[in-house]
Formats: sequence, C-alpha cells, structure tokens
Amino acid sequence: SITNNTASSDGGGIYCSNNCIPSLVNVSITNNSASSDGGGIFSSNSSPSLENVTIIGNTANSSGGGILFTSNSSSILENVTISGNSASSNNGGGISFVNSSPSLESVTITNNTASGNGGGIRCDESSPTLTNVTISGNSASNDGGGISLYENSSPILENVTITDNTASGGNGGGITIYESSNPSLENVIITGNSASESGGGIWCDYSNPILVDVYIVANSSGSGH
Repeated sequence: SITNNTASSDGGGIYCSNNCIPSLVNVSITNNSASSDGGGIFSSNSSPSLENVTIIGNTANSSGGGILFTSNSSSILENVTISGNSASSNNGGGISFVNSSPSLESVTITNNTASGNGGGIRCDESSPTLTNVTISGNSASNDGGGISLYENSSPILENVTITDNTASGGNGGGITIYESSNPSLENVIITGNSASESGGGIWCDYSNPILVDVYIVANSSGSGH
C-alpha cells in the first residue's frame, strides 16, 4: 500500500525514469499528490507493469492525476482500477499519455476529473491499446470528458464502454478527436455523455476515426448530440 505521500515535483506515489521496469502486483496507490505531474505514478522512458492495482484519490497539480506516461513509456496494465483522481490545473484526470503507447486490458477508469482536457484519458502523440475497458463518470472542464485525443494520437479501442462522462466547458462529452488523430473503435458503446458545446458522444476535427460496430446513443450537447 502506497498512500498519503507527496512530491514537490513529479510522481506523488511512484516515480519511474530512464528504463525503469518495475512489476507491481496487488498494489494500492491512494491519496498521493504531486506538485507537477503524475499524482499516483510518473513514468518517463520506463515500462512498469501493473496487475491487480488500484489507483484512487491521487492528485497532480498539472497532468496525470492518477498516472502520467511520457517519453516512450511502454507499460502493460491488467485488472487495474483508476478512480477519483484529479489533474487540478491541466490534462488527464485519470491517465495522461505523452509520446507513449501502453496496453490496457480489463481496466476501469471512473470518476476522475481534469481542469483541462481528458477527464478519464488524455493522449498527446500517443496510441495506446484499450481492450475490455470501461471509462465512466469522468469530467473535463474543457474537451473530452471521457477521452481526449490530440495531435497524431491513434489508439485502438476494442470492447470499450464510454458512458456518463462530461465536457463541462467544451466539446466531446465521450471522446474528442483532434488534429490528425485516427483512432480505431470496434465494439464500442458511447452513451449518456454530455458536452456544453459540440459532440455529445464524439467530436472530430481534422481526423479520420474508423468505427466498426459502434453504438452511439443518448448523448447530449449544444450541437451534434
């Protein structure tokens, strides 16, 4: 159990840098805080593996309330819960990916908040793989209540549920897809999301997503429900 720790810079609970390859199994990371990025975990050019891990109630003053992956961090997350984390002045309440493309399987991302973009997940030049993932009840003050994809981010989503997320001050209640981001969605449910401006379910700009067997229903926004 890693709890109630603080960092004056990055990585409130755990800091990984320069080819760090830890294995975390049956670990709880709760109520930690970072003055910069990665309230629970900060990973730079590293590959931590997480199995049966809970990341709850952590705070980053900048990005990645639960986790921040940056600089080609390549991780595997399996049976992980990321809930109630916050990015208090930037992006990625649950997870922020920057130039990194980890693999997430059987992961639950719920009730996280970002003052910027990506209440649940923020991707910046990153293309993670999400399989059997639930993204629910997250909120962003700007765009992408559930997921925010920015600048050449093309993740693969398969068997993913994106529900009841909110972009309270912008676009894309469920997902915002921006600037040459071309994700692939297969067997994805997008329902009950809301945005104050456009794209209750999905908002796209200069992007070409691929949608196969995608269910988009009961989302709301100022325009383009």
